[in-house]
Amino acid sequence: MKLIELSGAPKDRGLQHGAMLRDEIHALYAAFLDMIGADEPPFVALSEAEVLAYAAQHLPFIDAAAPDLLAEMHGIAEASGIAFEQILAMNCVAEIRRLRWPDVRARINAGPDTANGGCTCAVVQGDATGGDVLLTQTYDIEPIWTPILFRNAATETTPAALFVGHAGILCQFGMNAAGISVVASALRVDDQRPGVPAPIIARLILNETRLSSAVEAIVLNHRTVGIHYAVGSPYGVVDVESSAGSHAIRYAHEPIHTFSNHMKSTDLKPRETPLPSAHTYVRDGRMFQLLSKSQRPVTADTITAILADHANYPVGICNHVEPGVSTAESRAAVVMNAASGVMLCSDGPPCSNAFRRFTLD
Repeated sequence: MKLIELSGAPKDRGLQHGAMLRDEIHALYAAFLDMIGADEPPFVALSEAEVLAYAAQHLPFIDAAAPDLLAEMHGIAEASGIAFEQILAMNCVAEIRRLRWPDVRARINAGPDTANGGCTCAVVQGDATGGDVLLTQTYDIEPIWTPILFRNAATETTPAALFVGHAGILCQFGMNAAGISVVASALRVDDQRPGVPAPIIARLILNETRLSSAVEAIVLNHRTVGIHYAVGSPYGVVDVESSAGSHAIRYAHEPIHTFSNHMKSTDLKPRETPLPSAHTYVRDGRMFQLLSKSQRPVTADTITAILADHANYPVGICNHVEPGVSTAESRAAVVMNAASGVMLCSDGPPCSNAFRRFTLD
């Protein structure tokens, strides 16, 4: 996996990002438009004009919540020679992907998940690990999305951070030098709206040095879509299950906690769009099953082996594309120990790609 080092003021980081990934940004945007513009039932095609117009609705929310990250996005656009409006749209990928459902023109709605993969996440801590707090996930998305690892140097106000993103896209999940880490999986909800896009929320989490402040970066911002987060620290984890306008928070006491792409909170269940595919329940349950029966202490290497599991193929923990069944694959998988500053990351499906060790320094 390509590792990009960024440092300096927000605009400077963006300029470095855009200059180093110029070709990749242009190629990804073109592939993004091809994917969004394809008329592939049950999905509907979206034009570039529709995509840009919808993304523009998010701009005032980003400006209010994260002007520094907005400056970074401007730097990416300037150095890569692509329009800012296009970079903005790429950073609304989680939101725009959901707009392909047929009822989009009637109302913004995620729609049922009938032929898609989804991230599988887990927290392993306490008695299960001998004291370590380990966060892990697969990153399941269409093959056009090539994950890139970014390492941000510390600033006067933010800690150093190591996180997975894409060319032109700020962040998906990761960890920082203050011991904060985050994993996330998409939820299908009925209250999607313009707001602060998911990559901005992820970076805001990793800008924080306290667990409580990292959680507030989720719950106090005007979110756009449904996402289930686990936010970790060296001493514990907070679970945040969210729709765009609602959330459920709890401190995760259990040694093993898993989730995928369905609502677990009974309070939030009414926000879930109907008929989430059954494979989300299988992946969640299978991850818990394998972790529960693993020899103690569970280590990062134990987890990397589990992430390659093919039960319920092709839509298992390790996900693969298969026409009519799955449009996504596990483009990466990570295991993070933020307290020690170590991330193990696979560049592609964990069944066939070795995990490499990366550190915050």
